[in-house]
Amino acid sequence: MKRVDISTLVSDRDSTEMYELLSETERFPQLTDAIESLRIERGTDTTAVSTWRVRFRNGILQWTEADVYDPELRTIAFDQVDGDFDSFRGSWSVEPGEHGCVVRFIAEFDFGMPTLAPMVDPIAEAALCENVAQIVSGLAAAPRRALRGHS
Repeated sequence: MKRVDISTLVSDRDSTEMYELLSETERFPQLTDAIESLRIERGTDTTAVSTWRVRFRNGILQWTEADVYDPELRTIAFDQVDGDFDSFRGSWSVEPGEHGCVVRFIAEFDFGMPTLAPMVDPIAEAALCENVAQIVSGLAAAPRRALRGHS
C-alpha cells in the first residue's frame, strides 16, 4: 500500500478558518481541473458520502467514500466504500502554526495490481501531491468571510 503525507503551511489563516474552508468539499472541483465531478450527500453535520470522478493519466478514476468531519479536532477522515481503488483511505487535518496554520493530507492507496504498482503508484502520488497543493492554495486565497457559527 502506498502512503502519501503532505503538510502545507498556510500563512495568515488560522486553523479554525482553514478547517471550515476545507470542510466545504463541494468547492474542490473549482480549485483543480483534475476533478471532473464531485457529488456530496450529507448524512449529518459530521458525516457525508462523496462520489468522485477524477482525471488520471488518460482516463478517469471513480470512487465513493465515507467522510467523517470532526470540527473539534479539525479533521476530515475518508475511506473508500466502492470504486476503482482496491483500497483508498486517509485524512485531512488542520493544526495551528506560527503565523497561520498547517494543513496535512495523508492517504494510503492500493490499486490492487502489484505488478503495475512500481509504474502507477509514483504517477498517482505525483497527481495527489499536485491536486492537494492546488486545493490548499485555492482555499487559502479565498476571500475572508464570517465563519459558520461565529458572529
